[in-house]
Amino acid sequence: MTNQHHQGVEARPIIVRQTSGMAIAAMVLGIVGFSLLAVIFGHVALGDVKRNRKDGRGMAIAGLVLGYLGVIFWVILIVAMVATVNELPDSYPDLTDYCATYPEDC
Repeated sequence: MTNQHHQGVEARPIIVRQTSGMAIAAMVLGIVGFSLLAVIFGHVALGDVKRNRKDGRGMAIAGLVLGYLGVIFWVILIVAMVATVNELPDSYPDLTDYCATYPEDC
């Protein structure tokens, strides 16, 4: 009886798209803080998603965003550290002046 009920109904195949492993890796690397690797993997993943019709475009973009934010953070931090180190010698008195004033301490 059930065959008569479904007679004439055509079953459609279920298409399951594979998620790009590079996209997953880009997002995880971005979350963990490996910024440069997240950017590299994110760009490779976007190409992989487009070329091979895989899922994971959102994860690749998330990895790119987190990666670029991390790169910007590190650049700002390094610039601030270099600027601070360059100013340190100017903010302290010269050691030769100190030794001339207090020879017993030198």
